[in-house]
Formats: sequence, C-alpha cells, structure tokens
Amino acid sequence: MTVGELLARMSSEELTEWIALYRIEHSEREQAAQRAKARK
Repeated sequence: MTVGELLARMSSEELTEWIALYRIEHSEREQAAQRAKARK
C-alpha cells in the first residue's frame, strides 16, 4: 500500500500514531533480543 493510499484511508495524525507505536514495539523487541543474548 502506498502512502497516498494510507492517507486516503486514515488521517496523517493516525498514521503518525501507528508509526510511533511501531517504533516503540521495534525498540522493545531489540531490547528483549539483547537481554536474551546476554543470558547465554
């Protein structure tokens, strides 16, 4: 899906919120992977 298609379906504000959520979740996954790696 293109950015134009996304913006046709949701507001810029909602898209910004989804991006922020993705970044938080991505960061949490990386931290969990680093903790798991450190335990080995």
